[in-house]
Amino acid sequence: VSCYEKSLKINNDLRDLEGAGKNLNNIANVYCSQCRWDEAIEYFVRSLKVSLDIGDRVSEAHTLGNFGATYHERSLLNKAVEYYEKSLLIKDELDDHLGRVGTLNNLAVIHHQQGRWEESIRCHQENLEFRHQLGDRRGEGESFTGLANVYKSQGKWSNALENYQKSLEIYRETGDRQAEAQCLYNFGAVYDVQNDC
Repeated sequence: VSCYEKSLKINNDLRDLEGAGKNLNNIANVYCSQCRWDEAIEYFVRSLKVSLDIGDRVSEAHTLGNFGATYHERSLLNKAVEYYEKSLLIKDELDDHLGRVGTLNNLAVIHHQQGRWEESIRCHQENLEFRHQLGDRRGEGESFTGLANVYKSQGKWSNALENYQKSLEIYRETGDRQAEAQCLYNFGAVYDVQNDC
């Protein structure tokens, strides 16, 4: 933190608001990694104010996403959704497809945790479409896995297995052995639960 604080002082001396905003965000992220949530929020608030003052929409979206991640980490899921959705709106305006993918994934995970199945499925499906457009095969596999996990939570075994199969094919195609192993584990977990029913 002290290095970022020194850098922030220089930014302020030079009236470099963009640099100051980035340093404020960096300090907040350090506090997050230390689970010092109140300090993190304080610095995110300051960073967001700078982004708004200078009209830096990219940094604004990034900081709003960091708020979402912080609230998600603290299990304040409704607040996390609120900030992720604000971030997503800006990323849509900016045509930031990669940023949109990450935010949609975060929303899908939270909706899944909340048992909001249809919302989670919608986010995963949107993500799948974007990842396909971007040519991100591994990301497509992750989206199919996310969909399968939601179906598994709903007890929709055939839908879960179908999506795990699609992700498994992609992981094998891309040579991602670790993801392939996790996917095979997921198959086993579904078969295990089905045998218990």
